[in-house]
Order: sequence, then C-alpha cells, then structure tokens
Amino acid sequence: MVIPSILILFNVAIIATTAVVLVRSFQHWKLPAVRLLIFVNLCFCWIAFCTLSVFTINDFELKVLFSRLRYLGLAPIAPCWLYFIGVVYEKWSPLRNRAVLLALFVPCMITWAVVLVPSLNSYIVTHVEPITLYGMSVVKFTTGSWFPYHLMFSSGLITLSLLLGIKVFATESGVKRKQVMVLVAGCVAAAAVHNYCVITNSPFRWLMAPSATFLFNQIAVVYAVSRHHLLNLANFAHEKIFQDLPDPVLVEDHQGRIRAFNQAAGKLLKLQASDIGEPAASRLPHNQSSPTEIRITDQGVERYFALELRDLTIENDERTGKIVFFREITVQKTIENRLSERLEFKARLLSLIAHDLSGNIKNQVMLSTVLEERTSPENRELIDLFVESSSASQDLMSNILSWSKTQQGRFQPIKRPFEIHALIRDCLEALEVSIRIKDIRINHQDLNGPIVIDGDSEMIASVLRNLLSNAIRFSLAGKTIQIRTSQNSDFIRVEVVDEGTGIEPEQLRHLMSQSPSSTPSAIRFHRRSGYGIGLSIARRFIGLHGGDFGIHSTVGIGTTVYFTLPTIRASAHPSTFMDLHV
Repeated sequence: MVIPSILILFNVAIIATTAVVLVRSFQHWKLPAVRLLIFVNLCFCWIAFCTLSVFTINDFELKVLFSRLRYLGLAPIAPCWLYFIGVVYEKWSPLRNRAVLLALFVPCMITWAVVLVPSLNSYIVTHVEPITLYGMSVVKFTTGSWFPYHLMFSSGLITLSLLLGIKVFATESGVKRKQVMVLVAGCVAAAAVHNYCVITNSPFRWLMAPSATFLFNQIAVVYAVSRHHLLNLANFAHEKIFQDLPDPVLVEDHQGRIRAFNQAAGKLLKLQASDIGEPAASRLPHNQSSPTEIRITDQGVERYFALELRDLTIENDERTGKIVFFREITVQKTIENRLSERLEFKARLLSLIAHDLSGNIKNQVMLSTVLEERTSPENRELIDLFVESSSASQDLMSNILSWSKTQQGRFQPIKRPFEIHALIRDCLEALEVSIRIKDIRINHQDLNGPIVIDGDSEMIASVLRNLLSNAIRFSLAGKTIQIRTSQNSDFIRVEVVDEGTGIEPEQLRHLMSQSPSSTPSAIRFHRRSGYGIGLSIARRFIGLHGGDFGIHSTVGIGTTVYFTLPTIRASAHPSTFMDLHV
C-alpha cells in the first residue's frame, strides 16, 4: 500500500497546489498568461479529483466513469501548455492567428465529444475490467481507435513546447533562462513518466501514476513564479507602461536583434510581430548623416528623432542588450533649418557686398597709382597715404569674402597638386603695385627647387597674400621682406620675415586666440592695421590642410609668420634667387 499511498498524496498535493495558485492569481485573471495558468491548473485539479475518485469509490461503474472523465482534463493540457509558454515569452506570433488556435484545440474538442457522448465512449477506451495492484482496486482497459490520434497530437504539442522552451533558453539570458529551464524540466519529467507507462503498458499506467506527475509541472510553475518572478504583476505593469509610451521604443538583444517594441515604434517603423528576432539595423533608415539622429518620412511628412541608447543589464551587471528611445526633435530641427537658412542668406549678402566693394576699391588703387606718377613732390606723401589706405581696404574686402566662406558648415578645401614657388611668384606679381609704392625689397629664396603640394591653391594663395600684404604694410620704405622655404620628408615650411614695426605680445596673444568664426569687429588688433581677420582666416585655412601656423614678433625689429603643409613629392633643382627692387 506504500505506492498507492504515495500516489494519493501526490494527487491531494495537486488539488492543494491548485487552490494556492487560484488564490494568488485569480485577481489578475484578465491577463492572458494568468488565465492560461488558471485553466491548466484546473485541468490538473480535475485529473487529480478523477484519480482519487477511482481510488476511493467501490462501485466499478463509477470507477470506469471517472477513469474516462480524466480525459476531459488530459485533452487540453498540451495545447494550453504550448500557448502558455508562447504568451509568457512572446514567442507566440503564429498563435495570434485564430485558424492556428482552432487547429490546436480541434482534437481536444473531439476528445471531449468522445468522452461525453455515451455512444462514442468506445473510441477512447473499451474492454474495461477491474484489476487490483499493490492492494488498490483500479480499472484496466483497452484503448479505442481515437486514442492513438489523441496521444500522437498531445505528444506533438508537448514536443513543440519543449522546442519552444529550448529556443527561449538559447535566445534569452539571465532570469528568463532560469524560468524556462525550470518549466521545461517539470514538463519533461511529467511527459517522460506518461510515455513510459503508455509505451511499456506498465502496471503504473493503471494506477494512473502519470496523473500524479503533473505535480512536477505545478511545482515548476510555482517555483518559477516565487523564485524567478514569473508572471510578476510588476512585469505586466511595466509592459502596459511600455506599450502606452508616446515615444517609440525599441529593445535589442546583445546581437542587435529586435526583442520588443512598443505600439509607437511599430507604427513609426512599420513593424509586425514577425519582425521579432530580425536585425534592428535592417528596419532603420539608411544613409543617415548622424549616428544619433535619424530622419523618417511618415505619411509624406519628414520627422526627426534623436536616438538615446541605454544598456540593458540584469544580475551581476551582465549586459543583455540595449533600449533605443526615439525622442522626436522635428520642431527643433525645423527651427535650426530656418536659422541656418537665414544665416546663410546673411553670409551670401555680405559676400556680395564685399565683392562689389572690392572691385571699386581696386579701381581706386589703380587710380591712385596713376596720380602718384603725375603729382608734384610736395603732394607725394598724401598720395602714398591714400594708396596705403586703399590697399588696406581692398585687403579687408578680400578677407571678408574668405571669412564668409568659412561660415558654411560644408566648407572644405578642394585639393589639387600645385607648385608652391610658382604660387608665391603669382602672389608677388599681384602685390607689385604695393611693393613699388613702399619701395620694399623682396627676397624669395628657392633653395629646394620645385615643391609640389596636394592642396587648395586658392586657399594657400589667400594665405600668402595676407602674410605678404601685412609685411608690406608694416615695413618702412627701403626695408627687406624675405620669403623662405624649407622641406623635410613630409612637410614644407614657408616663412615670411619682415623688418616692420612688430606686434605687441598682448596683441599677438589676442590675435592667435581668435577664431575665423568671430565677427570682423572682434578681431581688431593693431592701431594701423585695421583688422586681423586675414591672419585668423589664414590660420584656419592652414589647419584645414593639416598644417601648422605660427607667429614670432618683436616690437621694433620685425615679425616672422610661418606655416607648414604636407608635400606629395619633392625634386632637387638648382637654386634660384629672386630679387625684386623698385
């Protein structure tokens, strides 16, 4: 009687466990997973009740009746268990289809009909007879023609449940792995005992031992609920909040696959349940200018979103994925674009004004040169001042044109090979009038032969003109300006050395701290020079080429301005010496 007593104890435990589950979960019965859990436990409870009735009732007909009624609880367990695993772990996208659900439960309904309709009872069990095992009077029977189909279908669904559990174990991590491992272990234990008894036709089959093993399933569920927070109401509350968030939210695993998304993300990115497990990158727009911002066309309207990424960690700070928040910034981007358009318009307007004024001032310089040649000696000094003022104004206009270009966000050098000494000679020719008027001597030392540079020749010409114009402006008549070039394996160094008035240390520090983005009124640095915007822009242009820019100056002695540029090749040629003197 030991074995029957153990079986009775197991079945009583099933009923008691069912009562505990009902008390703890009934208040949340509206949740799909909880409803399934309640129904499965009621099936366990019904099977245990029928089994205990067979054990305790003496009337044989009633024993046969309760033995057959057990199948009312056995039939829906397999589809409900599969559905339960799918709902809890969101692996149930096919189960959302009503046709699939109906297909799962059609065999169950057939079994119910066979059990409940007396004329069909023989399709499930037949040839019943009493038998006594281990001192317990039970019922032995032969299975009917429907029973193999019932067994095959139930075994197939249990196998699918196990495979689904294995998939969850393989794709999830942390607490979900522990939950599904416990549930699968309980299911495997019950299925193994049941199949063993049926296949071997063991005496334990007639003692209905497989029914008692459903306690393993219940223990697994209770353990997962209590120890690993399965069906925790807080989790459902979090899911509710997650789905109702107005901002799109995407959850990725450590491999970048989509694990979850809320309703807003589904609507924005056109996501379906079948996209779970797909790479998240394949669902996001391509060719974005920034990795932290995306632009999406939604129903013909462009919307901008800032992406906020947060790591998703669980126990022991193990990183299991990340949460991607889509913060809509369409309004901000619209305002930024309008401001950018206005600033661009102002920069273009300034460029046009400077261009027109530059042409007029150039004509003034030419006219003043002619006047200088024709004026009397007593007016020569006044004409020189007029020429110098006109030249300074022309330089200012040229610098404003260059400055307006630097305000464009996409402003980059257009690099082509050019020879640096040829460019220096072109710049000297452009400044020939100023050199003649100031009676300046220019020494251009070309000791290294032709040197080819890969860069923007217009930018470098602008730099040279600025440096030479400043050197001419601040040099007294008869002084010498030297242009030196030197080269190593990677860089060329160009120096413009004058014997002018020099720059005060404080003024020099102020000049080198200015940015080309500063307004011209912010860069005034010398009482005679007007504006230092030219040197500031020159420093920016050299920086765009990957070179260095520097100034050394001593008041009363002169100034040396140098810059370096990377070279692409160098050839040795006989040295040349260029001496311009007017």
